[in-house]
Amino acid sequence: MRQRLALVLLLIMGLAVTAVAQTPKIVTLPALTIDNRVKVPAGTSVYFVIVYYGNAILPATFTATLDGADVSAQFHPVPGGSDVFRVPIGASTTKLQLSVTGVKASGGRGTDSDTLTFLPQ
Repeated sequence: MRQRLALVLLLIMGLAVTAVAQTPKIVTLPALTIDNRVKVPAGTSVYFVIVYYGNAILPATFTATLDGADVSAQFHPVPGGSDVFRVPIGASTTKLQLSVTGVKASGGRGTDSDTLTFLPQ
């Protein structure tokens, strides 16, 4: 298995998501690439996605799907908390979709959603 480190950061209201390719050691990167499409090097079999929850999220509204299958139960949304999710990378495109509703400063509600698309090269 080829191991490389790549980092993706998505910022959406109340939710920040980081995806890291499997690596055998902890690496500190000086900069983040902001993108929701990840070009996955050939041979990469897994990415770890770190989800940071905003302080204003409503945990019961969080949903996550991986290639259309509900994986919400593998997350534990807590305002101000975080989760790590293992994304298996196959031979074709893999999509992780995340959504959460939060309370705005005005008192209203807003829903944030995003999709991480992993594209094997």
